[in-house]
Amino acid sequence: MNRILCLQIQEILFILSPKKLMNSGQKKIVFVTCRRWTDLSESDRLVADELEKKGHRVDACPWNGDFAAFQGADAIILRANWDYHHDVEGFLRWLDRLDETGLKVCNPIPIVKRNLVKDYVLELEAAGISVPVTDCWERSSNESLQAIFEKHGWQQAVLKPQIGASGHLVEKVVMSEIDDWVTTIADSEPQKKWLVQEFLPEVLESGELSLIFFHGDFSHAVVKHTQKGEFRVNSQFKGILERALPTPEIIAQAGKALTTLDTIPLYARIDGVIREEGRFILCEMELNEPALYLQYAPGQASRFAEA
Repeated sequence: MNRILCLQIQEILFILSPKKLMNSGQKKIVFVTCRRWTDLSESDRLVADELEKKGHRVDACPWNGDFAAFQGADAIILRANWDYHHDVEGFLRWLDRLDETGLKVCNPIPIVKRNLVKDYVLELEAAGISVPVTDCWERSSNESLQAIFEKHGWQQAVLKPQIGASGHLVEKVVMSEIDDWVTTIADSEPQKKWLVQEFLPEVLESGELSLIFFHGDFSHAVVKHTQKGEFRVNSQFKGILERALPTPEIIAQAGKALTTLDTIPLYARIDGVIREEGRFILCEMELNEPALYLQYAPGQASRFAEA
């Protein structure tokens, strides 16, 4: 009898042990990557470490890999699916397949899909958000690029695909180079639609500001400066990053864009520049797979993990 009682007590103690309790509450969290970049980024590794400290399991799985890797996940976080623009239709099919499973995806699939097409800036402008002067153009359009430049009084402008990432095919084009750009770029990508935007000299003068929000609350910011002779600040163009401390007024202006969404996202990065009068000009609202630069913000990885 004593032996049976002893075994029962040992079993109870095992069940109540910290390790057992930790495992019973363990969540499977998948950070989405891609075949070109299968591993977690430096920033995302910090978040994964925090989640693992809490007893959760974190896997890095490419969206264009084995779909079975996502089955049974408690949360799927879009983080480094940075090659999606090379197979947009495939990425959309993958999102639809995820949606059919009913699995929790962050950010929510509907707002991610809308965020893929960069003409959302026109909707933000209609909602009272300051954005660069923006027009749209496609190869089959009756309106020429020259006409768009002339309409806005531009001698130069930035042209970017409406669906794109990492600065891919983003070019600064001057009026005299339009025909060359059409021949070398637009004709080779005849199905693409393009944004035509005013060039923002502030990017060269004071840098592009990136403000990161978790659940709609400001977390931290960095400023990205260009290399000499470059206007893009993406990592492949070797943009120079440093921690930034924006004023409450700038934070409020940037955060206002999130209020236009039907759902407040888990994470968001708002990129833009500051005009002399203190007005924030939103260049992009990144809700799909933005780098969050947590390596520049000690302590904020735990905040994201908690969120």
